[in-house]
Amino acid sequence: MEIIEIQNKPSTELIDKIKKKYKESATDILKIEPKKTKKKIRVGVYARVSTREPDQLGSLEAQVAFYTFALLKDPNNKLVRIYADEGVSGTNAKKRSGFQKMIKDCENGKIDRIVTKSISRFARNTVDALEYVRKLKEYKVSIYFEKEGIDTAKEDGEVLLTVYSALAQEESRSLGESISWGKKALAKRGIVRHNARTYGYDFNKDRSWYIVEEEAKVVRSIFERYINGITTPQISRDLTIEGIPTMKEGSSWDGKRICTILNNISYTGDLLYQKNYTKDTITSRSKQNFGEVPQLLIEDHHPAIIDRETWNKAQGIMEKRRNPKTNRKRSHDKEEFFSRFLCSNCGNFYAHVLWVTKHKWRCKASLKKEPLACCDAGYIEEPEIIKQFMKMLIECKKDSSFKSLIEEKIEEKSLTRNEKQLLSYLEEEIQKRYQELYKVVEAGGKSGEDTVEIKKHTDGIMAVQDKINEIIDKEDEYKFLVEEKEWFMKELDNLPDKKKLDYRNDIFKRVIKDGIISSDNIIIFNLIFGISRTASK
Repeated sequence: MEIIEIQNKPSTELIDKIKKKYKESATDILKIEPKKTKKKIRVGVYARVSTREPDQLGSLEAQVAFYTFALLKDPNNKLVRIYADEGVSGTNAKKRSGFQKMIKDCENGKIDRIVTKSISRFARNTVDALEYVRKLKEYKVSIYFEKEGIDTAKEDGEVLLTVYSALAQEESRSLGESISWGKKALAKRGIVRHNARTYGYDFNKDRSWYIVEEEAKVVRSIFERYINGITTPQISRDLTIEGIPTMKEGSSWDGKRICTILNNISYTGDLLYQKNYTKDTITSRSKQNFGEVPQLLIEDHHPAIIDRETWNKAQGIMEKRRNPKTNRKRSHDKEEFFSRFLCSNCGNFYAHVLWVTKHKWRCKASLKKEPLACCDAGYIEEPEIIKQFMKMLIECKKDSSFKSLIEEKIEEKSLTRNEKQLLSYLEEEIQKRYQELYKVVEAGGKSGEDTVEIKKHTDGIMAVQDKINEIIDKEDEYKFLVEEKEWFMKELDNLPDKKKLDYRNDIFKRVIKDGIISSDNIIIFNLIFGISRTASK
């Protein structure tokens, strides 16, 4: 495959020197020529586009067509599969299903080599890319980054990747700081450019603010109601009942949204710059500014919706209502309980409540956190949840039919004979389609590219791949449940036979899908295997 040179980059001199150094030093190393074999190199291609916009999806089609042609041109290559992720960013590898399938296939010995467009398409940064390079080396899998011209199969591959990492991150840091400095300089002159609008306002073509009167009436109403003694949860319920929409379609009013409006000084016509700041210019993650960096208040930046007297009254009331004891950050170590338990009455999740020093859980609707929902479910204390969970585990251990029940449920997830045959057929079919696409691209190089025909073939490949993914996902789920069952049964066997046991959060996290809490605080635990259990009274 042709290596693409990186133009107009000051780092190329350094990269060239490293390549030259490795080339020269290679003469001093005894080289053992690999034994010639007819075995083809099994290649996996990874392609990713960050949005589902038409032009981005077109880019995905182009990647599929290009790599199919480039790889099949060499008879020594076997294109195993094109792993694609559409409409996802590279930030979190766990959310990229195509990427995860590729890594799993590498671990299972199905791939010898990965080809991808660039480091940024493969991982969120070159540090992460290095981690995957080293991990995949253990499985004897090399990676070729086309844009950077880096091949980890070569001696200098990892060194070049490390150098690119340092250069890219320094460039990112420098660029981020320059942009930040430029924004601060403009802010000091009263010029601040916002991408997202504030409720009650919108932008003119020159990015100046103007009032959206329909929303401004709601803002004035919120301040008036609050000053007259109505609480933020009650205001959110009233607005929801009145059918007043929020700025975000599909979302509803809640106490937090009301507090955000009451705390926003922008409604006085002033603009507070740098409420948040970017701590790390490489990751571009922002944090709330609690005085770490200077803030700028730009007075009379835009038309006011409320006067400063109204604003000051609202702030005074908020300060009086703020309880120092309840305003502390309520950290809690039982993270696995959040968004895990459902109310049997209304279906809402149970929320954590710190009652002095006791940890309790209660339906969100009964806590008035859902404006239109009404529920009378009471509290359940956390020790009671733990007690029922551990008792349920002991009873599962003693139940002689429990293991066979789990195995029956898992077996329902296994591939049927027809599905196995279909998978075999689809694997052969996609190889045929790769060859057909290759011929179309090759013919296009001679007589002119037929983009409609290429799109037709790439769409066909992706459609077949989706069907393959569906079957493989089912097979992966089956294998996962078998592994989890083995682990779970072993842990159950090792539980001591005594009434009071220490809480096993590791079992809860891995085995409990969710739970349903009834009005009398009896919990039905739904396990990942597709069965439900309740502790006896």
